[in-house]
Amino acid sequence: MTSHFTFLQGEWPSMHEAAALAELSVHSDPRTACFYARRALEIAVAWLYKYDSRLRLPYQDNLSALIHEPRFRQVTGDAVFYKARAIKDLGNLAVHSHGPVRQYDAMMAVKELDAELVKLRAEVTAAKKANEAQPDTHNYSESETRDYFIDLLLKESGWPLDQERDREFPVTGMPKSDAGRADSGEGFVDYVLWGDDGKPLAIVEAKHTRKSSMIGQQQAKLYADCLEKQFGQRPVIFLTNGYEHWLWDDVNYPPREVQGSYRKDEMELLIHRRTTRKKLADAPINKATVERYYHERAIRRIGEAFENDNTRKSLLVMATGSGKTRLVIALTDSR
Repeated sequence: MTSHFTFLQGEWPSMHEAAALAELSVHSDPRTACFYARRALEIAVAWLYKYDSRLRLPYQDNLSALIHEPRFRQVTGDAVFYKARAIKDLGNLAVHSHGPVRQYDAMMAVKELDAELVKLRAEVTAAKKANEAQPDTHNYSESETRDYFIDLLLKESGWPLDQERDREFPVTGMPKSDAGRADSGEGFVDYVLWGDDGKPLAIVEAKHTRKSSMIGQQQAKLYADCLEKQFGQRPVIFLTNGYEHWLWDDVNYPPREVQGSYRKDEMELLIHRRTTRKKLADAPINKATVERYYHERAIRRIGEAFENDNTRKSLLVMATGSGKTRLVIALTDSR
């Protein structure tokens, strides 16, 4: 069979070699295919940084740092960024995971690689214009989003997904209009991530890649309600379309965008903090560090913002010489 990557042979022989080996190994050795797909991507990204003057090397030159450099995403577009990250993650999984690598994963990695390397035949600026003018045509269904993107994301974070209850977990008590089965009050949670005690730590609600992750927010909340009633513990909620990921610990905070899933120990810490967190209003302030009244007022106001307003960051504006450094020391020392 003629390789899809023959066009690379003349100008980019090393890239051609890696891409062709990835293509050749899809069926016979998926792990090798994922590895070589990542290798071809690495060569392509390095080429872009060398010849596109808009890109500047970040503090590290590994593949992850290169594709997460903000200007790379601006230059290539969101679609290329997400595909590059998926290929990178599949390559990492192939190298470091002890579990089997699915043929499906290898096929998808090579498919995405093929779609993007074709663009290298044009000048970089022309490729950029074409990328901006032509939106991502992939429209993965919810099941494909789960199989390709989310499974990989969760496995990278240490979730093996090797139990039947990990996917499509049935719940009861749903409002009939929101239930998975009409008029039954039953629903099915896309993913449930379990703690060692058998209680749910988190749920993951998956949507179409071309739909907003937040579409499933209300449905995910209802699933969390059902699981809390059944197991006595409210899970953290993740909302994702495979590209964008939102974390929602609705006991304490509104949804916020994150880069991916949490590990089990991180999930357990989130749950644990719900009952062990001390009140910031009661935290002592070291008067040997700060002694001015406005220092104490600022520290208490930050505490209120975190505790009462459920914010995750605060901005203090203070004049030169007013003791900002001491204030920050006292703030971090309060416990």
